[in-house]
Amino acid sequence: MAAGMGMPKTITPVEGLSPSLLAACEHYNHDLADQFYKHVWAGDDIFIGLSWQDENTESESIATACQKMVDNMVAAIPHRQHRNIHLLDLGAGYGATARYLTRQYGFQVDCLNLSEIQNMENQRLNHEHDLNDRIRVFQGNFEALEFSDATYQVVWSQDAFLHSENRSAIFHEIDRVLQDGGDVVFTDILQAENSPFHVLKPVLARFDLKSLATQSFYHEQAKRLGWQVKIIRDISPHLTKHYERVTHELDTNYDQLLQVFDADYLVKVRQGMSHWIAASEQGHLKWGMYHFRKDS
Repeated sequence: MAAGMGMPKTITPVEGLSPSLLAACEHYNHDLADQFYKHVWAGDDIFIGLSWQDENTESESIATACQKMVDNMVAAIPHRQHRNIHLLDLGAGYGATARYLTRQYGFQVDCLNLSEIQNMENQRLNHEHDLNDRIRVFQGNFEALEFSDATYQVVWSQDAFLHSENRSAIFHEIDRVLQDGGDVVFTDILQAENSPFHVLKPVLARFDLKSLATQSFYHEQAKRLGWQVKIIRDISPHLTKHYERVTHELDTNYDQLLQVFDADYLVKVRQGMSHWIAASEQGHLKWGMYHFRKDS
């Protein structure tokens, strides 16, 4: 680690994690998962992309599609070019979104993330891009935030809340740390209303999950907290296309990937992807984007 970078700040000990968050932490801290995201997915971006071409997912990179998703989410935020906006990114991964938000839109970003490996890489890349003064990295748990009340003007998350067994606690914590008039913008992978468990079981097994949220659950959470509902958008077709593109990358680069991964690992990953694609095509697995506002 380069001199002066410092270690990510740990604000929530991982010993107190729920089983699902512990499973997520173990997954993202595993060297093979780390290498998979870097070699197959989109380098430092581990989220889901938007705006794939309808007939040909090979026409743009995964990284480009991921940036389009960020642009789409930012478009929901008022005064998005204002450099003093302080944003909290929950489940920030390697920090690709944080770096994009600071460079393109001028935000100040605090990244909260469980994985120590990802947080250290986030710190390294922030230092490399001279963004340490714009981005801070914290290792912690979004079910129990240790930030002060009314700290942030925007709370943001991409495809992370699915790992929680207590999503109501996440919303309670967001409401606490969000300033009056602040915005909540996030995406999450969902299950369709009343989807049978046996259909979702192979999907849930990838991260040892018991269930996923539904669109109505998030709507109800916003109403419970008195937030304004600005956007609830079903973007599920892009979920299917994203996983199809990842599968394409696996197949196209198989021989090269064998230099990094053993064949059994690649087979297991591809099987996992096929379950997600099938559930999405059948309408059981969903992907949603949300924008809520806390009243002044």
